[in-house]
Amino acid sequence: MSARRAPPRPRAPAAAAAAMGRVVAAGGGAAAAGGGGDDGERCAQNACETMPLLSRLRRAAPRDGDGGGGDGNEGRLSLGLRFAYGLGHVFNDVCAAMWFSYTLLFLQVVLGMPPILAGSMLLIGQVTDALATPVVGVLSDKKGSRKLWHLAGTGLVLISFPLIFSPCPGCDRDTPTLMALYYAAIISVFQIGWAVVQISHLAIIPDLTEDQEKRAGLTAIRYTASVCSSVAVYVITWCVFHVTRNSMFDSIGPEDAYKFRNIVLITTAIGLAASAYFHFGLKAHNLKPKVNTQTAGLDSLKKSSIASYFKSPLLFQVSFLHVASRLFLTISLVYMPLYLNETYGEDSEILALVPLVSYIASFAASLGIKYINNSWGSKTTYFIGAVISTFGCVWIRYGTGGAHGRGNVYGASILLGGGSSVTMVTSLCITAELIGTHTHNGAFVYSIVTFADKLFNGIAVMVIEDLKCSSQELCPHYYRDVLAYVCGGSAILGVLVLATMTYLSGATKILTSPTENDPESKNPDVTTALTHEVT
Repeated sequence: MSARRAPPRPRAPAAAAAAMGRVVAAGGGAAAAGGGGDDGERCAQNACETMPLLSRLRRAAPRDGDGGGGDGNEGRLSLGLRFAYGLGHVFNDVCAAMWFSYTLLFLQVVLGMPPILAGSMLLIGQVTDALATPVVGVLSDKKGSRKLWHLAGTGLVLISFPLIFSPCPGCDRDTPTLMALYYAAIISVFQIGWAVVQISHLAIIPDLTEDQEKRAGLTAIRYTASVCSSVAVYVITWCVFHVTRNSMFDSIGPEDAYKFRNIVLITTAIGLAASAYFHFGLKAHNLKPKVNTQTAGLDSLKKSSIASYFKSPLLFQVSFLHVASRLFLTISLVYMPLYLNETYGEDSEILALVPLVSYIASFAASLGIKYINNSWGSKTTYFIGAVISTFGCVWIRYGTGGAHGRGNVYGASILLGGGSSVTMVTSLCITAELIGTHTHNGAFVYSIVTFADKLFNGIAVMVIEDLKCSSQELCPHYYRDVLAYVCGGSAILGVLVLATMTYLSGATKILTSPTENDPESKNPDVTTALTHEVT
């Protein structure tokens, strides 16, 4: 069901210039606070001369008052709407907390899968996610509504996720190949569904509002919900381990499969409830209508605009920044429980308590990110997060041994959680700045940005497991060194990428506004018809 509107009338040059001024102010504000100055202005001018198609496409897109915009009023995003949006990724978040924190532990310690095969399961999952992400991004921009894609992905996650933490029917330790094939198939379905939910939910941010500050607020809400979801997972895990504890020294073993099953069933119920609230609370009219191309010229412009992203180095810089942020977060999530099991194997409850403390720190940090980002700029905020993360890695390496090691590991986990929260939220905010007002390509940009991080994370886990010693006696602190050096290296990598983004402010402007000197702006030749999609 759809309702069509007449094409918007071209604006007068003066009105268009004023409108563009507002767009530039909204699109470049946060980035400009981080630096750029005159060099950024020159970069913007040069980019304008090399990407005129983006400028023309921006004028062909719907404007405020011409049929687009959030909840029908760009100035307001109701509390209920923001809350509903924040819950839309909770199912993915609880699954991700289990996936990254306990999959290797479950496969190796409970099921007895060899480390190299267990690592390959994570690699298969990440590669599947990486391949599915750009496909989902392109297709969701062209076909169907964001909510419909979100619903389909939720269904795939629902049918596959509980099976990952359940014993393989007919498999045992003597049939590792059969076990690996079974879990590889289940994990592939899960990761496809996870990618669909992630991309469709991320792409809703630009559809809800064009204001960069509001986008930063939605991103912070999204990440806060993610942190709360992970906290809930670790609280549930601690409760299950505590209630079923048999003695003071109770390590994880094959007989604990039912504990993971119970944890997964509880978290799945929470995720389903959150997804239901998201779909009921976020109505179709809250989202910007997609542009329905009525002429070959506009269709060509959209294709050319995608090509223009690849011509700009900013897309690759933002992608590598996201890779560094996600690599730090993923490695710390995956290997913290293994490090704890390696060092404090007699205490199963610490496997939930330390990650819980880390995520509480993440939650506290996420509350202030929006204000720091608005005051100091995205680049400065990211740098602060990277420094905090690096100190956490140093503490893990040199401060968690000796008599006070158990207490120090909690302090190090606070720094790891707080630092990763700052860098992840800021990298997503920078991605939203890259998209600007080009919401019709939002899912495509997010898919490209997240493609590399899935691939690099999977390869990193596989390499780490392949390099693991055959016996713990040969490298008794292997997972400690993984946390210290791999996570620390990714934090430093993020700072190096950040150093190359001097012209972020100017480049963001060109992606969000046309040039006033473009002669085609005075004589637009492309008309559009707006199609409101009703889910």
